[in-house]
Amino acid sequence: MGSDDSRCEDFGNTSRFAVDVREFTFALWQEHYQETLELGDILIGQALPPQDKLYVLSLQALAAHMLNQAERARRCFWAALNLLPEIGHLPQFGIFKSHFKTIGNILNSKPAPTTKGASAEAHEPNYTGLEALIKEHATLCRQGGALGFAIMHQGRILSEWNAPWHAGGVCTQSLMKSVTAIGVGLLVDREQISTADSLAQYIPELRHKPLGEVSVHELLTHTGGLPAWFDFSSRASLLQGALHHWEPQNRGQFIYGSVNPALLSCVAEQVCQRQLGKAFGTFLTEELLNSLGMSNSALSFLSDGLLMGYSSLRTTTQDLLKLGAMFTTKGRTEQKLLSTNWIDQMTSTQIDFSQSRVPLGAEGYGLLWWVLKEEKAIAALGQYDNVLLIYPEEELIVTRIQELPLSALCRAFKTPREDHHYVPTVFPLLRAIRAQLC
Repeated sequence: MGSDDSRCEDFGNTSRFAVDVREFTFALWQEHYQETLELGDILIGQALPPQDKLYVLSLQALAAHMLNQAERARRCFWAALNLLPEIGHLPQFGIFKSHFKTIGNILNSKPAPTTKGASAEAHEPNYTGLEALIKEHATLCRQGGALGFAIMHQGRILSEWNAPWHAGGVCTQSLMKSVTAIGVGLLVDREQISTADSLAQYIPELRHKPLGEVSVHELLTHTGGLPAWFDFSSRASLLQGALHHWEPQNRGQFIYGSVNPALLSCVAEQVCQRQLGKAFGTFLTEELLNSLGMSNSALSFLSDGLLMGYSSLRTTTQDLLKLGAMFTTKGRTEQKLLSTNWIDQMTSTQIDFSQSRVPLGAEGYGLLWWVLKEEKAIAALGQYDNVLLIYPEEELIVTRIQELPLSALCRAFKTPREDHHYVPTVFPLLRAIRAQLC
């Protein structure tokens, strides 16, 4: 990352902060906690606006927490919290609140043991020529604010690191959409639902409504004419919003968002309650998470208990590796959860982007899974670069998780950042790793 003056052009009197904060931020991500505190003290000594001072104090609180300096961590946290009223007028205030909720949860937990000696560098494989590439991948992940990342090849962990100040599960955002597709597949394999079925067959409120003619397959491919998003907090408000915002003229167009998988949850909920006597969330926990040994993963729900099939799977790098192993060539034949027919449907191109490639580098979309034909890979993706990337034929799985939105924080706090995302930036590096493995 360069320190050219162009990155500081809109920072006014805080241009020195704009330069120095890069070093300060990455000191924490490199587990240099004492250095984080010392650099933070230097920054606090400058005449900073409240939002910049808040950022520095909050990360100092994390560093002090990891050094078991509970009093200092508490002091930094409350000093930062007291600055919130001063920035309530800023458009980024929602990011600040999310940031503080995350840090507050961390400070209320016991510090994880330091990962010195168990970090990505300590997991370097014996494969000749991979060491430098593994380190480069670790650096890329940390610079983007990852809270964990891992690479597994043929069942062997080549690299793994989890931020010791955030040892629990991470909310992986829209990565949950791909998990919902697996859940629907479990029901399809049991012949309890068909992708050709209409919504009206499962949602009473949509009977005799034009929206009820939309099929399960259209929801799985984001082609049902529904918008990307509208506000809802329950099944009732979801259905009300869907009826209001549905645009039949958009049916058949790919409109990626959260409404389609949210309605899939309604369908699957009805099927599970009617035929299995249990909620869809319970079914998915028992049949998928528990069966794969994903003991550190948990689902999220709306206010009335409907599974959030579009977001907020809380999970870890280790559990995502277990999920990804289902899709490797070996895993497809050994696992007994999903039929190969459903895996093929999920991971083959249903929507072709070849004429208009989407920004994240995918050439196609399957059933709530991204298809990267050029890379011969599939991916489950969530906001903040939450990634489960699978190369089935090579039995290579790469995962990266992030909850504290460092890129969003950098925008909100006007600090320098890299203007790219992990996907597709990581592909050239992964090609080099794959070449070494072959």
